[in-house]
Amino acid sequence: MHRRVADMVYQAIQDTCLMRDIEAPEKRGQTQQGNPRRVITCRPCMKVLCDAGAKVAINGAVTHTFANPAGLMYEIMCVHYAEGCRVDSVPSVVFTWFKGCNWAVLQCAGCHVHLGWRFRGAMSFDGLITQRIMERTLDE
Repeated sequence: MHRRVADMVYQAIQDTCLMRDIEAPEKRGQTQQGNPRRVITCRPCMKVLCDAGAKVAINGAVTHTFANPAGLMYEIMCVHYAEGCRVDSVPSVVFTWFKGCNWAVLQCAGCHVHLGWRFRGAMSFDGLITQRIMERTLDE
């Protein structure tokens, strides 16, 4: 029964995301230069998080691999700002991966899955968990 409810919720999320795309066609398709728009999306619900051009090198690299205090490994991709995410915690400096930065948990604004962390301080950027996001052309 729980699986059926989860499937229904997942379908409702997908339908909502598709309806948003239909209601906002100016955000789909091609850039002003006529090139297909590349975006980074939430893998589970396909919500657009940011343009693919938002990637930023932090400490010399766009991607980093870290372990949290529990030993779980994460590979993150750094972007300037993921507007399709929302903060889901208070900022903390405990066990920060980037010196001089505090961090807060980021969730997808569409399906609420944990997508990464927002880092603020000496540097300001968002770190998105690469296994939970995907890059695609918006009309795919």
